[in-house]
Amino acid sequence: MNIHRSYLSRILSGERPATLSYVELIAKECAGSTETEFATLLWKIAADEPVSTTDPVHTLRTYFQALNYAAGSPREDRLISSARRDLTIADLRRAFHGPGVPEWAVYHRLATALQSKPEIALPLWRNATPDRGPGSSLPADAFG
Repeated sequence: MNIHRSYLSRILSGERPATLSYVELIAKECAGSTETEFATLLWKIAADEPVSTTDPVHTLRTYFQALNYAAGSPREDRLISSARRDLTIADLRRAFHGPGVPEWAVYHRLATALQSKPEIALPLWRNATPDRGPGSSLPADAFG
């Protein structure tokens, strides 16, 4: 790997910020192309960098697959339990692999079960579902 050990240590300890190029380099060395795709997408979202894509549905699914990977790839029954049984196995499989894109409520629950903030995924879901309109991030009870 073309990175000094002490610099790598500082990145991994959080002492130095990880640039995208180093994140991708580390992911390629330690894992494979899927993990590199996950790391790149998660880094861009965490850094509030634009996520350009020609396939927003793939990007949405990849984001949730990356969250799932980062959470240790829990079994489906664990995710369902974490979501207080508000998700089904069919919901999970559709969210991760399709077909189509489930309603926002499925992704909201899944993000929560994966210990992520759902509002981070909302723009990705909106890009993947332009036909459903912009929606609202306000809860229904905010309208009385």
